[in-house]
Amino acid sequence: MRHAANDVHYFLDEGLPSVLAVGLKRLGASATAIEPSTPDQEVIRLVGRCGKRGVWVTRDLESRRRFRNLILEQGISVAWIRDNNGPNLKLAFMVLSFIYRYTGRLENAYAPLYFVVRERYIDGVPSAVVSCTTEL
Repeated sequence: MRHAANDVHYFLDEGLPSVLAVGLKRLGASATAIEPSTPDQEVIRLVGRCGKRGVWVTRDLESRRRFRNLILEQGISVAWIRDNNGPNLKLAFMVLSFIYRYTGRLENAYAPLYFVVRERYIDGVPSAVVSCTTEL
């Protein structure tokens, strides 16, 4: 499948199952699994080469504070997955839900967007994955 110039490319950090990138490609999404032990600064610069079409998907919630200036400098979108160390299947579901819901918004964005992806509970039972646009 050929990807148009406005297609979003997802870079899945090492904390996410690498097989997820393979599955996303089979579904027609553009995705890359980051090699384990790649420094976050290098990942951010790699994503930055995609311009506003690059999205870093990571579980590293602390990176929001630690690399704020570099994220802003590179002009990338970021999705922080807040899963409380859930199993890989739950992680995959959260990432797929985020991509399904927000790819169109990311494709049409004029500036980087930031998300915290988390579960929503109804009566104490996880019922849906929601993403909240957030400030950096």
